[in-house]
Amino acid sequence: MVLVNIILIICLITVVFLFRCCKCRTQKQFLKETETKEKRIKYLERAVEKIAFRYRQEARLNESKSKFMFMVAHDLRQPLTAMQGYTSMLLEDAKDEQEKKILHTLERSSAHMGVLLADLVDASISASGHLKINPYKFIYNKLVEEIYEQY
Repeated sequence: MVLVNIILIICLITVVFLFRCCKCRTQKQFLKETETKEKRIKYLERAVEKIAFRYRQEARLNESKSKFMFMVAHDLRQPLTAMQGYTSMLLEDAKDEQEKKILHTLERSSAHMGVLLADLVDASISASGHLKINPYKFIYNKLVEEIYEQY
């Protein structure tokens, strides 16, 4: 009977010891997993901060690009207007048909360049979010004929 009690006590001590060892391993594993999760969370937080910084930086660069495009288009309009004015004056005084043809080509090309500059201004305004685009129908054949006559 005493021997049975001793064996029971030894078994109980062994079970308690094994339970504590398992518990320690589980706690260590839990701490390790928690530490790994915290590292992942910190990594993700840093990644989100980097993305937010880059997004703000991209927004500033887009704004600068839009301002630059607007300024370039605006600065090119004045010389183009002068060129169109001088072309009109020369066209009025032109006597030779070859000269008139060249001046008409110059006039159409400068008008086309004016449209391109207007489109550049519209694109810069649109990129900044201040322009509404209103699509419209146009006569494609007329455009092709104008280009064909030009060249």
